Amino acid sequence: MLRTDCKIHVDEIYTTKERVHKYALIHTKKQLRAETISKALSILYDKYHIMLGDIVAYDSIYGETSTEDGQMAQHIAFRTLERDMMNLNPDFSSWKEDPSKLGILMRRSTKIPKAMHDARHITKQDLMETVAKLKASLSEAQEHIATINRLYRTEMKQRQELEQELKHHKKE
Repeated sequence: MLRTDCKIHVDEIYTTKERVHKYALIHTKKQLRAETISKALSILYDKYHIMLGDIVAYDSIYGETSTEDGQMAQHIAFRTLERDMMNLNPDFSSWKEDPSKLGILMRRSTKIPKAMHDARHITKQDLMETVAKLKASLSEAQEHIATINRLYRTEMKQRQELEQELKHHKKE
């Protein structure tokens, strides 16, 4: 709709539903003027009856470049999209022009999403880094288990020696 009807080139779209509201995060390849966005919203309303809703205490249209770093992640729509992405909510959907790249929602997210464990939402580099970290954790855990086993064997040996001494003293 945006590309064909409004002549706006979008490279990422994320949507989710919550009760009667539908939230969308749309990323364009280049910065747009407010006038262009207003015209696009008029076209979408006229053709598809899509209307911009008010979000109490938040801007309905929020530009990434006009905010301080991290401020976008505090927006209610962003937090809802982030939560639904992390929880793999079936109402959450995403589209990226280049699926091999990490999208804006995941890049700007304040949390590590559960969806990162899903191969559809992780890059090869991220997967390789995750595997390397897991291997290091596994190696560390194996060393810890080996240390515990050595301590256990030592304790058992000392216990047997003490029991032998106690038996020997009781016989005397």
